[in-house]
Amino acid sequence: MKYFMDETHKNNVMKVIRDKRLVYPDGQVDYYYLPALFILLSTKNNLYKKTRNYITADGIDFEAMMKSSGTGTCRLSKSRPNGQASGH
Repeated sequence: MKYFMDETHKNNVMKVIRDKRLVYPDGQVDYYYLPALFILLSTKNNLYKKTRNYITADGIDFEAMMKSSGTGTCRLSKSRPNGQASGH
């Protein structure tokens, strides 16, 4: 896990992994969560704060997340982590 925006981003991802207990008993991180956490914690608009209740040790409820946030989360797919639009 060496690909992060910066040290703060890495620390935030690791904190969520620990707080949400997304680590197996053998110490391995549940890699299902890493891509989503990378995106949710790399934005500067507090996207994680808006979506954290949908992330549990049982999974990420993307369907409920999309319904509750309307089109705001949908626009995430068109944005880059640095906040610039991708132009697609």
